[in-house]
Amino acid sequence: MSNALNVTKLLEHIDELSNTIKIQHRVLLDLKEQRRNTRRKLNNFRDPMARLPLEIQSQIFLEAEGNTYDLPRLSEAPMNFLMICQLWRAIALATPQLWSSLQIQWLPRKASYIKFCDLWMERSGPLPFSLYLKGELQLTTQMQDLMTRHRDRLQNLTLELVGELTEENALTRQILVQGPFLFLQTLEIRTEDEMYFRTVNEWVDLLAAAPALTKCTLDNMYVEWEEWGHNGFPEPLPARPLLHTSLRELRLGDVNHYAACVDHGSSAAILLYLTLPALQILHFTHFDITHKEFRSFMARSWTPLRSLSMVVERETSVTGTATWLRTMSSLTNLSLFMMSSGNRSSSSERILELLEALDGILPTLHTLTISMNSGEEFDYRRLARFLRTRRTGQQTPLATFRLYITPQSRGRFTDLKLDDDVLGAFRPLAEDGLDVHIGFEGQNLLV
Repeated sequence: MSNALNVTKLLEHIDELSNTIKIQHRVLLDLKEQRRNTRRKLNNFRDPMARLPLEIQSQIFLEAEGNTYDLPRLSEAPMNFLMICQLWRAIALATPQLWSSLQIQWLPRKASYIKFCDLWMERSGPLPFSLYLKGELQLTTQMQDLMTRHRDRLQNLTLELVGELTEENALTRQILVQGPFLFLQTLEIRTEDEMYFRTVNEWVDLLAAAPALTKCTLDNMYVEWEEWGHNGFPEPLPARPLLHTSLRELRLGDVNHYAACVDHGSSAAILLYLTLPALQILHFTHFDITHKEFRSFMARSWTPLRSLSMVVERETSVTGTATWLRTMSSLTNLSLFMMSSGNRSSSSERILELLEALDGILPTLHTLTISMNSGEEFDYRRLARFLRTRRTGQQTPLATFRLYITPQSRGRFTDLKLDDDVLGAFRPLAEDGLDVHIGFEGQNLLV
């Protein structure tokens, strides 16, 4: 009986000790938590960051981050801000500007990744959002849903896509399904390979779905002219082209890249479908419409065009180009990329003919840039005479002139030099205030 009593007492004592240990463990945890909080308070006194107002803390974080992010790089801002300490995490989550831009590469992505992107975009709150997508032409259902959920905040959209365009994955159709994009201001569509369309209507529908659009870039997008016949459309041109009152900048291809290697151009056929009264900047590479059609676009748009950059193809008429340039009385910046005709003297002559055709027109021209493939056999004295005329005989004297030799020629003409009498012809122009550059970019032969 006594042994049983002793066993019972020992078991009770063990239970008491176990309860005491649990209590002490909770006390220990509480003490550790108090120590962490005390250290945090101490750090707040010591850390100058913690003493700053939240607005300044957020601005510091914004200065440290980049423009776009490729998820999920934990070592880069703003993700790394979340892992420093509770204070930094709180600041990052309270700064929606940190999450207002997102770059997603190599579509399609898994559903779990799209959920992460959705969370990222939600952290930006009500702010306008910039989205950059790079990958296959086919947008997954999850990506389409993501764009639909946030389309009302989408301000800038860039698509840099690879793959072959087919009827099943028509790119513009995929984007239009997510529209309209009432607040979209910038749209860029770039493709690794040339995309050919049987219709331009899809391009026009894209612009119609974004009535607030101010800047649009279409790169490597062409129309299948060969199947249409010479300037023939499989569909009739609209009786009333789309009127877009917000678009101020339109880039059809990459002018610099196209002039250097005949790549990354785009068809100008979309201009036949548009009326753009607000257009100020126009870049185009592939002049596959007639001069008459371009003049018609300019006439109905009645646009105050300020800047024009274009590639002048070998077969482009100098006279025709000068004819519609006469209608651009508000132009201040003109860049012409002259494609080589195979004959250096002929190419140089075309350049000079076009420049002289500008005599008496473009009264507000401030900056003129010409790019050509060769600096040999060029009549620089004739060029100097043209520049003197532009300096003295216009409403707005020409202030800047650039004659660039394109990089593809640099290997052959690294020893190109100008004669002393040519230098002497340009010296008075420079002394008169003309900012003039002749040669390769970064190498002015006049200096």
